[in-house]
Amino acid sequence: MMFDRVFDNRPFVERLLEPIFTPLQEWLAVHPLWNWLLTHPLWLLGLMVLMLFLLAGLLGAIARLTEAVWLAILQAPLRLVQLLFWVIVKLLKLPFTPRVLPAMPSRSTSAPVPPLGNQLDIQARLTVLLDRLDGLRQEQDELLQEVRSILAISSEAVEPPSPPLEKLPR
Repeated sequence: MMFDRVFDNRPFVERLLEPIFTPLQEWLAVHPLWNWLLTHPLWLLGLMVLMLFLLAGLLGAIARLTEAVWLAILQAPLRLVQLLFWVIVKLLKLPFTPRVLPAMPSRSTSAPVPPLGNQLDIQARLTVLLDRLDGLRQEQDELLQEVRSILAISSEAVEPPSPPLEKLPR
């Protein structure tokens, strides 16, 4: 039996390819669409070119994603150092920056005026602005008066007492 198998009258190549082609032929018998594609080579060529383009696009997308991930991984330490440097510089500048005092609330009770439209709006806006300027001038005068009184009090406290008056010869 084994002798018949080894010394078969069929050519060697046919005996070598039979175990490969037999399952392929059975699979094509079960899947007629693929059998039809193999019998129509132009359609098969078109589908193969389409599959190559799709595969090339997929590989390109994977390459771009991989590049972006590696760039993010490699730039992360540099960005961390940059952030730390920025925070340290801000913290070192903090004691030397002048403090900005909050703006004093305005005594004016007028509501904000809408944007200018015509001559009446302009006149009304000018009236409001002049009233505010007058109020600010009065506030400035009050503050200057308070500063003068504080300076007068402090100059009296700092002045040395005058020497006692002696009787001057006549």
